[in-house]
Amino acid sequence: MLDHRPLVRKFKADDGHFVYDVGTNNILSVDDRFFSIIDHIRFESSDGGIKPAFVPRDESGTVSFPDDEVRLVLDEVGKYRRERGFFADVGPSRLMFPFSRDELQLILNNLLGHVILDVTENCNLRCSYCKFSGTYPLARTHSERKMDKSVAIRAVDYMLQRVGYIVEHTKESVSIGFYGGEPLLNLPVIRACVEHVDREYAPFRGRIGYSLTTNLVLGDDKALDYLVDHDFSLTVSLDGPKHLHDRYRSFDEHRGSFDRIMANLDRIRNRSASYYNQRVGFSAVLAPPYDLPAVVEFFSAPDLPTNGRLLVSYVDADDTTFFDQFSDLEAINRDVAAQVESLTNRLKAMLIRGNGGREKEVLLKLFGEPLRDIHFRHSGALPDNVWPNGICLPGFQRFCVSPDGRFYMCEKIGRALPIGDLESGLDVGAILENIKEYIALSEPRCLDCWAQRLCKVCFLRALKGNRFDRERKDENCRAVKRSVLGALQTYCEVMSRNPGAFGEAFGEVSIAHSVDLAFQFVEDYRRQKGILAIPTATSAECAG
Repeated sequence: MLDHRPLVRKFKADDGHFVYDVGTNNILSVDDRFFSIIDHIRFESSDGGIKPAFVPRDESGTVSFPDDEVRLVLDEVGKYRRERGFFADVGPSRLMFPFSRDELQLILNNLLGHVILDVTENCNLRCSYCKFSGTYPLARTHSERKMDKSVAIRAVDYMLQRVGYIVEHTKESVSIGFYGGEPLLNLPVIRACVEHVDREYAPFRGRIGYSLTTNLVLGDDKALDYLVDHDFSLTVSLDGPKHLHDRYRSFDEHRGSFDRIMANLDRIRNRSASYYNQRVGFSAVLAPPYDLPAVVEFFSAPDLPTNGRLLVSYVDADDTTFFDQFSDLEAINRDVAAQVESLTNRLKAMLIRGNGGREKEVLLKLFGEPLRDIHFRHSGALPDNVWPNGICLPGFQRFCVSPDGRFYMCEKIGRALPIGDLESGLDVGAILENIKEYIALSEPRCLDCWAQRLCKVCFLRALKGNRFDRERKDENCRAVKRSVLGALQTYCEVMSRNPGAFGEAFGEVSIAHSVDLAFQFVEDYRRQKGILAIPTATSAECAG
């Protein structure tokens, strides 16, 4: 006798009843009878194989349903299970890294598409919620350390000497990013890198892009002209209207930075309106006391770039003293939850009606990512071995270089989880060990989690200081499941009233899985070289 439940998550959306089927990654619209009885289905072995059975008792006591209704639901479950693979009762057996050590080394020798140079640890602002402000005891603080030109050029060379497959076999660009602190405080090194690339990598011209994250408070017109002339993709730190931005993003406790930023944005727009509209985006940090409607209204204004990125995050609440200044955080959190609900309802109404203009674009950037993931999810059987939820393949997708030439996973990870240095290169052993440790932490929880195929929890969300922490990951897992469930409800409410809403909002191009290119490369290598014994796993099998 088996006592396995169907791997599903049921939910209501508007007046409808829905069941998300984990095994196939599909969403089913069901009637209230099916919705109620599915909780009482178990699978048992019989002479004819495994069949669904009705178990009337649950945690709340005995529940009775008419025999004919139970029989109809059992027949439906059995039919969908046999014919379409729905209602699987056994999840994957393990989380698995899909590449061997040799394959990973090959990938890192040929597919380095994005390097981020942490060119300075200093900043010309002293934002009170900054990760490096001193209010995060487990993180570094601002310092005078900056990257030397020789280190920067060696890092650029290291990456560009390992982009061969991307340049020769794809249409993708490779990217050099500059980060800090405030990277414009080390503009000479940024210039040196660009000049070096122009001189030494002329055949790659048109395939190399530059990006920079900046607070944009420097008053140097020549610096702004340089960024425009070299087509930098700019991410400007801007939290919304002046009264919100200047609370925490300031030169000191008396001088906010909003006016300086807006003046520099005007300079860029006057220099090149097309560059301003296409290449300037924003990173907004939401901080208490929250005013999300004011943030939405601000970024919906017609004088801000129409095609730029908008990255929105909340102040990191982990391991910080920043929130000690607020006497009633529970009330603040209830208030922001109400704001999120109100704005999500506003977005739903716009999607259903098919209108909304710039405000809808901003709301989609605030709340649209999980909806996009659901819309473009890959359906199909859940494999026995799966890639662990939202983690990246370090080095392949990006890596960050500190001022002293050490390699880290990304700029968000900070100085945790080192993965090499300029002297010895990317450390395959360290990368594999980090992945192994993350899998060991995650596997007991992820294998039977209903949200595993829609989850994007990454290394960062399991970190406490410089190490992985089970409690920290569990906290973030609970938050992700709440978010995914809310997104499923929103998605179904909108689709039931306007089936074309998300095609209009997101277009019809599906999202490629982040490691698809790595699988393609390994397969090409096997076909052309025939040297390595490469597993037959596909990206779909390992990504779930």
